[in-house]
Amino acid sequence: MAKTRNVLGVLVLAAVAAAAPPTAQALELLAPDAECSLATGHLVVIGKDAKPPAGQGSLEWSGGTATLSAWLGRFSGVADLSAGPQEAKILFGGETLSLRLVVAPEVPGNLYTYHPKVLTEECAACHDPNDPPGPGSNVAKACYGCHTPYTARSSVHTPVAQGLCSACHDPHGSRNAAFLRWKPEVVCTACHNRPITKDHEKVKDDALCSECHDPHGSNRRSHLKRR
Repeated sequence: MAKTRNVLGVLVLAAVAAAAPPTAQALELLAPDAECSLATGHLVVIGKDAKPPAGQGSLEWSGGTATLSAWLGRFSGVADLSAGPQEAKILFGGETLSLRLVVAPEVPGNLYTYHPKVLTEECAACHDPNDPPGPGSNVAKACYGCHTPYTARSSVHTPVAQGLCSACHDPHGSRNAAFLRWKPEVVCTACHNRPITKDHEKVKDDALCSECHDPHGSNRRSHLKRR
């Protein structure tokens, strides 16, 4: 009887373990993409941890190991990679993130481009190290330190008016033009999902929305570039 109870106990524990949801990974890579190509071997990794550890992690690659700088749940590190396929690992807070990279500028379809301030490791040019921005933060003050404000137009796109530049642009880098978070042909549909008439000639030709509309704003209705 005792043996039967033990077997049942093992089966119950196994069933509970199988039913338990997988633990969500706390690490999030902000730059670069985990799989991409780089124009040069200068790798800058940036990320954050939902449950930051007390201490530092490391960045490992075939050519060596570097200690990650850590502050307020964020981390960063640099490495110099050789040309060709490369693998690297980020170890932070007991978790691991793997990167598969190719240092080859002749692969434009998958080429990741860093924001210039990231590549030169000038984090403090945009960030207050004691106050990292949260999701949906107004980042216009940091962006307009270098970029021309778009707010002097009669009709300003809502994210621009609210200082949410990072809603469309990745401030660290991207594989898309203008550091867009998504490809130009789909970036608008991340928010604008209303059906568009099939009689619209430009839509029928699969033209980009930005060919007619200014995504930052305009002095014309519907953010049109011209009448």
